Amino acid sequence: MIETRHPEKEWLYRLLRGGIRYRLFLLVFLIMLPFAALLGYMYYERYEIRRTHALQSELEVARGLAVSFSNYLNGIRKQSVALGHAIISTPGSEETITATLLTGTARLSPGVRNICWLSPEGVVQASSEKTLVGRDLSDRASFRKAITGSDLAISDIAPTGAVTARPTLTVSVPIRDNAGRLAGVVMTAIEPARLKEFALTQKRPEGGALAVFDTRGVLVFHSLLQNPTWEERVSWKRGDKILSRALVTQKEQAGIQRITHLQNSKWVSARVPIPPIGWIVGAGHPVDIAFEEVRTGMIGDALLGTAVFLLAFCVAALLGRSISRPLLALERDALLMGEGSTVTVEDPLAPVEVQKLRESLVDMSGALLRRSRELQESEISLRTVFDNVYDGIVIHDEMGRIIDVNKRWLEMMRVSRDQVPTLTIADASAHPPPLMELTPMWRRVLSGETMMFEWAARRPGDGAEFDSEIFLCSIRFNGKDLVMANIRDISERKRIAAELQRSRDELEIRVQERTADLARAFADLEAETELRVAAVEELRVKEQLVIQQSRLAAMGEMMGKIAHHWRQPLNVIGLMVQDMLLSAQVETLTVQEIEESTDRIMSILDRLSKSIDDFQNLFSPDTRKSVFWAQEVVETALSLLRADLEDIEVQVEDNCQRGCTVDGFRNQYLQVVLNIITNARETLQDRKVADPAIRITIAREGERTVVSISDNGGGINAEIRERIFDPYFSTKAPEKATGIGLFMAKTIIEKNMGGTLTARNRNSGAEFSIVV
Repeated sequence: MIETRHPEKEWLYRLLRGGIRYRLFLLVFLIMLPFAALLGYMYYERYEIRRTHALQSELEVARGLAVSFSNYLNGIRKQSVALGHAIISTPGSEETITATLLTGTARLSPGVRNICWLSPEGVVQASSEKTLVGRDLSDRASFRKAITGSDLAISDIAPTGAVTARPTLTVSVPIRDNAGRLAGVVMTAIEPARLKEFALTQKRPEGGALAVFDTRGVLVFHSLLQNPTWEERVSWKRGDKILSRALVTQKEQAGIQRITHLQNSKWVSARVPIPPIGWIVGAGHPVDIAFEEVRTGMIGDALLGTAVFLLAFCVAALLGRSISRPLLALERDALLMGEGSTVTVEDPLAPVEVQKLRESLVDMSGALLRRSRELQESEISLRTVFDNVYDGIVIHDEMGRIIDVNKRWLEMMRVSRDQVPTLTIADASAHPPPLMELTPMWRRVLSGETMMFEWAARRPGDGAEFDSEIFLCSIRFNGKDLVMANIRDISERKRIAAELQRSRDELEIRVQERTADLARAFADLEAETELRVAAVEELRVKEQLVIQQSRLAAMGEMMGKIAHHWRQPLNVIGLMVQDMLLSAQVETLTVQEIEESTDRIMSILDRLSKSIDDFQNLFSPDTRKSVFWAQEVVETALSLLRADLEDIEVQVEDNCQRGCTVDGFRNQYLQVVLNIITNARETLQDRKVADPAIRITIAREGERTVVSISDNGGGINAEIRERIFDPYFSTKAPEKATGIGLFMAKTIIEKNMGGTLTARNRNSGAEFSIVV
C-alpha cells in the first residue's frame, strides 16, 4: 500500500529530504540538543545560586555597616553627654577652660571637625573653633530636633558648614540639669570624607564599596568616591532605584542595577535603613567580579560541549558512509529487478539490516507476480458487484459520452451492451438540455462536489419515459477522472406520493368543514353566554332590590320601635314639667329642684338624640370598608332595641383582651346583628319562654372576629334548618314577615365582607355565628 502524502506534514518531509548522512547529522543534533539545554540550565542554576549568595552577602555587609554607624553615633552621644555634664557641673567655669575641654575632645575624636557648646537659645558659648563663639546656630536642623525632646539629633548633609565650604553634617545632644531643664546643647560637626577611617570598618573584597545616604537620599559617604561634588551627591538617588525603594518602604532592599555614577556599570547592591534616624546604608559589588567564577565555569562547559558535538558529527559521518554504500548497491540491483534481471542475494559488504532488505526485495519481486494475479481476480469480483447492485450505474466523461454501465442499467434502459458505445446521456434523457448547460455541472462533480436531483429519463430501447432519481459523484476509472451516475426508477414512489397528496387535500377539506362547524358552535356558545350574563346581572339587580326592600322593612320596623321607645321618656319629661308648674303655683319650687329636674330632662334628651344618631347611621349607605370594634356595634344594636328587650335577659361576654376589630361595612354589619337579635326576641315572645335570655359572645379565632348570638327559645326545626337562609322563606304569616332578613344577612356577611354566617342548635336554643 502506498502511503498518501499529507500536506500538514510537509515540514517533516522537507526536514527529512536529505540522505542517510544528513539524517544521522540531524539525529546527532537532536541528541546533543538536550545536552546543550542541560548545560544552559546548569549555568542558570549556578547563576541563580551565586546571585542569591551575592545579594545575601551584600545585605549582611550593609547590616554590619548600619550597626557600625549606629555605634559611632551612640559613641558621639555618650561623649556629648559627658562633655555637657562636665560643663554644667562646674559653676562659673571660664570660657577658656570650656573651649580647651572642647578642643581636646575634638582632637581626640576621629572624624569630628569641631564641637560647640550652645545655650538653650542656640548661641555658641564655647567651641573648639574660636571663630564660632557668639554665632547663632538655632536654625540648624539638628539643634531644633534636640531642643524638642530628641536625645540624639542628626541633620541631613549640608553643602557647606559653619566654618568650611565642604559638605558637613551635625549631631546635637541636649543636656539637662537635675531638674530636667534644658541647660545647653552639645553640637558636633562631622566631616563625611573621614567616616571611612573610624566608622565604616567592614572589610570588603577587591572592588567592593560602602555608602551612606541621609533621609533625602543624598550621598553622604562612598568608599570609592574620594571627593564627590555636591551635584553628584544629590543626583545619586535618581540612578539608584534600590535606594529609592528603601527610602519609601524603610525596609531592606537588594538587587542588581546599573549605577551611572560608577561608569554606568552593573552592581549587586543592598540598601539597609537605620530605623532611629531614617538614614540608609548601602553595600555593593561589581557584577563582573561577583559572577567571575560562574562565567569561567560556563566557558569551560561550552568548550567541552563543543568538542563532544564535533566528535559526534565525525562518528555520524563515518556511520553514514558505511550505510550509504550498500544502499546504493541495493538501489542498482532493485532497478535491475524491475527490468526482470536476476541479481545476487548476498552482499558481503552490506550490514545485516541492508542484507535483510536485499533478501526482502528478492522475495518482493516474486510476490508482485502473485499480487498481479490477485488484482485480476479482484477486478472480476468488483465487476460482479458493479453489475448486480439495485441502482443502474453509468460512467461517462464531461462531454456526456458513456464509458461503461452495469447490468441493472441495461435492464432499466432495455438496451444491449453492444449498443452502449453509440449512446450518450442525451439518448437516455426525456427532455435533454443543451450540452453547454450540462458540461459545467459535470465539471463541478469532477472537482469533488456531489449532487442529487430528479430527472425525466427515457428508455432508448422503446422510447418510454419514467421519473428517476440521479446521484452524481466523481470516480477514477482507467487513469481518468470520470462522472459516475447512480440512477433509480422512482415512478412508483411518485405515484404513491401523488395519492398521499390527494388524501392530504381531502383531509384538509374535511378539517376546514369541521372548523366551520366549530366556529358556528362557538358563535352559539357566545350568544348563550351573553344570555347567561344578562340573567346573572338581572339576578344581581333583583338581589339588590331584595336587600333594599329588607332595609326599608327594617326601617319601618325601627321607626315603630323608635316611636315606642320615645313615648316613655317624653311622658317622664311631661310629668316633670307639670310637677315643676304645680310647685311654682304653690310657691314651693326651689332653685335646687329646678337644677335637678333640668339635669334629668337634659339626660333624657341626650339619650333620645343618640338614638336618633344611631338610627341615622344605621340606614346611611356604606361606600367603602373600614375597621371598627365588634363590641361597639353590639352595644349600638342593644341600644336601638332597648325598649323591645326590657323583659329579656341579655348577656354580653367579650373574650377579647384588647378588643376585637372587623374590617368591613359597619352599617351593614350592624343591620345583620339587629336582624339576628330581633329574630331571637320574636322567637322568645312567640314561644312564650318562661325565662327568656339572649347571650352574645365576642371572641377571636386567628385573624378573624367571631360574634355568636344564642337564645333559649328551643332552637330551629331540623326540617327547615337548611332553608332558613333562602329568600322569602319564613315560618311566620306573610303579613308579619317578608322572609328576606336572614337571606340579606348571609349575603352581606359572605358576599360583601368575605365572611361566614352559620346557624346551629345548641343547648336549649339556636346559635348564629358571624365570622369576619
